[in-house]
Amino acid sequence: MAGAEQADRLGSPMSGDDENLSWHEREVIAALRRLANARSQVDALEAQLASEANDPVPDPADLDRLRTISEEVSALEPKARSRFGGGGARQRIAEFEAEQRLVLERLGFDSAEEAFAAAADGDRQGVDPDLLDFARRELEAATREWEAVQAVEVPDEPEPESGDGTDAGSAEGDAVQPDGSPLASVSDLTGRLRRPEAS
Repeated sequence: MAGAEQADRLGSPMSGDDENLSWHEREVIAALRRLANARSQVDALEAQLASEANDPVPDPADLDRLRTISEEVSALEPKARSRFGGGGARQRIAEFEAEQRLVLERLGFDSAEEAFAAAADGDRQGVDPDLLDFARRELEAATREWEAVQAVEVPDEPEPESGDGTDAGSAEGDAVQPDGSPLASVSDLTGRLRRPEAS
């Protein structure tokens, strides 16, 4: 069975039409379905794992430091805007902002808001390593089963035998004489039957 036909059958459940399939065709379809399901499961888990690797969860200690810096800067901003003594406050704000950039760079974020948003999503359930390992082993087993089914040699169906005792290769309408030798045609035989016997 061609791969395209197998894929078409894979997408539909066993139906009445499948009753006409041979045992080998049924085995092929079952193995192909198992392989497709196993591959889909592994692909989904690995994609989720890659997404988690690209979206790091911030360290709680770094998040606490970012909150402290934000509070310190907010407290210094009114004094930094004053005409007298504002230089020292502005200097402290610059130091806090420099520290904030270092923390964000270590975490891999561009702003404190992004870090806080990532932390809010950090409670999501990650990929279970045991589940991923099981899915990969199932894919390996499904692949082996598929290869084994494909390697099965199915014998050709025997050609139907002729039931009238004549040679299957004889042309339709051929006739034979009583001694077994063939006549030229049915019309020849008819002519001989109608020929009067010599007196």
